[in-house]
Amino acid sequence: MKQITKKLLVAALLVMLVAGVFAPSVSADGGVWDYEYIINPDGSVTITAYHGSGSLVAIPEKLGGRPVREIGAGVFAGQSEIKEVYFENGVSVICEGAFSGCSLLSSLVLPPSVEIIGDKAFFGCSSLEEIDFAEGLREIGEGAFSGTALEYVCLPATLEAVGEGAFAGSTPLKFIVATNPSSAAIYGAGCFGGAKVYGYTGSASRSFAATEQLEFSAVSQATDFQHQIFSGGVRITGCTGSAEAVVIPGEIAGKKVIAIADKAFSADAGRCANAKIIILPDTLRTIGNFAFSGCASLEYIRMPRRLEGAIGQHAFKNCASLRGIEIPRGISRIEIEAFLGCTSLSEVRLAADVAKIGAGAFYGCAALSKLICEGSEPACDYRDAVPAMVSFAGVGDMTVFIRSGTDWKLSGGRWYPNGTGPEYKGFRVEELGCDNFFVEKILTPVSCANSGVSEFYCPFCGQSYMEHYQRESHRYVSTGIVSGIETFRCIQCNESYMLYHIEHAEISPTVDTERPQGSMMTSAEVKFNGKPLTYGIDYTYTEEYNSEYRRVELVFSGLGEYTGTQKLVYRIADGRWIDAYKVTVVGASGSGWYYHNDIVEMSADPPPGMEAGEWHFSEGVEYMSIRGNAATFVMPARDVTVTLTFVPVEETTTDTEYGETTTTELEPETTTTPPEEQTTELPDEPTEPPETEPFIITPEGWELVKKAIIWGVVLLVSLSALVVASIILLKKEKT
Repeated sequence: MKQITKKLLVAALLVMLVAGVFAPSVSADGGVWDYEYIINPDGSVTITAYHGSGSLVAIPEKLGGRPVREIGAGVFAGQSEIKEVYFENGVSVICEGAFSGCSLLSSLVLPPSVEIIGDKAFFGCSSLEEIDFAEGLREIGEGAFSGTALEYVCLPATLEAVGEGAFAGSTPLKFIVATNPSSAAIYGAGCFGGAKVYGYTGSASRSFAATEQLEFSAVSQATDFQHQIFSGGVRITGCTGSAEAVVIPGEIAGKKVIAIADKAFSADAGRCANAKIIILPDTLRTIGNFAFSGCASLEYIRMPRRLEGAIGQHAFKNCASLRGIEIPRGISRIEIEAFLGCTSLSEVRLAADVAKIGAGAFYGCAALSKLICEGSEPACDYRDAVPAMVSFAGVGDMTVFIRSGTDWKLSGGRWYPNGTGPEYKGFRVEELGCDNFFVEKILTPVSCANSGVSEFYCPFCGQSYMEHYQRESHRYVSTGIVSGIETFRCIQCNESYMLYHIEHAEISPTVDTERPQGSMMTSAEVKFNGKPLTYGIDYTYTEEYNSEYRRVELVFSGLGEYTGTQKLVYRIADGRWIDAYKVTVVGASGSGWYYHNDIVEMSADPPPGMEAGEWHFSEGVEYMSIRGNAATFVMPARDVTVTLTFVPVEETTTDTEYGETTTTELEPETTTTPPEEQTTELPDEPTEPPETEPFIITPEGWELVKKAIIWGVVLLVSLSALVVASIILLKKEKT
């Protein structure tokens, strides 16, 4: 596993700053380089450790180009500085205790990819007030959200099992909406604490509430919704039910619910007057005018993750019990008087896409104290002559929270959405600090065909920068050699190239052995498949004179697209080119290529407890010498196989009492089984005799010659001394 460390990134940033090539000013407080991870057998990634220290954390879709599937056990446990966690769609398992003890974590939006939340995954997140589950979640483990500050929970219809005590200890918890209509769902003991349960009649949630003695109320039924089916999907036009919890299904008659018509749930139109909870599906795209107007009992509405266009005029007008609302991505406008008269509304979160807020949109929202804006300043309608028609007329002491790096026109640190006249006061502004947690988005993957480009962006504030990576090297593998041509193909991009093996070339050198000095080769014609090759471009060669055997040895080596070597040997004695033959030695050293009449030397290193036994030579070897672990032979004009067998070492012991000597074979530790002897048919033409007498060039012959020379010298010296002595005696006699 490779981990990109924070230190490496900081070093890289410093280098770029010194070089003057890094123009954007971004902070590197945190990012994907703070993670450690392992690669699973299926190629996905499990995050195993986190080394960051910022308040913002993002779980990326990919790490190192591989999909993130799991957040490992306890990865973020006890990191009390974490306030927000952003999940990209991709992770499917949040393991045991992954975020336990993150005491400042206040809200969560989990992506539809999350299927399993492990035991105590968010245990002890004491500031966690809001969580939004997506369809796709199947299992919540024991104690997963125990000890949090959740007031209400909506469980998706796909949820099949909730572990014991999953939401126990969440003292503010008032109600749970279980939208799975199945009677087969499993709910562990005490999983909902003492909260009221909303669910379908006949579902497992109802029987569970009865067993746990919890208050239960049935949610709206599918038959309660009036609707129109058209080519694009389903439009809800009305609701005839009187349930406290209205759960709008994602599908009706096999088609997605994508629109809510004007006044569809309006209590002013005599509908949903009792509704306290409304759950909107993620399939929804538009909300019409007056859609929920007059629903005075409405306390909680679960908004889709994304909508299109606008929140319609008067859509939530006079929803006096509504305490909070999140305007999702995709909404660019909040139309006129959309939230007029929502007197309990205390917190509004605007997604980054909101660009315009209509006149009187939040008129009379006296309790509105917190406006969180993810994007730049929206344009607000105001008419000085009609105070009720300004966007935030009647709003009291509100604080506006804006993201750093967004575009806002402030005056003295205050925002004046209603105008700057004396009758209007500005709202206090606080900047939401951003630790710049950068997530990598690979725009062009690095490959051997392309250089790589990645965008590193912060999902919290939108800052980003680009990184460029050099193209990878090709990963070539040989696909084989055909007629001396070897093809190499890249296993990544299929690009290929060829090398030509010069050992398959036709080489015709000319040698002049009468040249007194320098190279004996006067010229050489080299061709490959009929194509002439050029010296110094396609090939080169070396020349060596072997004085022991009186021959010229030429080695031709390929250059450029030509590779390999070809050796040619010219024997001066008989003036011809000779062939090389292969020697294969089993059980000893000495294997290789030799020429006719070369002396081949072999030696063995027997295994413990063994000694050299018999040397076996293939047919054609006539002159050899064997001395225990060593052997030599004269190379015939054919390939040779030599096999050495080993036998146990004989141990000699003496019986001291009787003076007898015995020989015992040591038990062998290893044995070498000789392969079948390889023989090569003799050529039709007779083998040429050696240049000198065969016996003389054997080791035994050379020993006898040396001894004869020595004795000859001794005899010559003795005779010379005798002659000198005789001469001296004769001279003495004469005198």
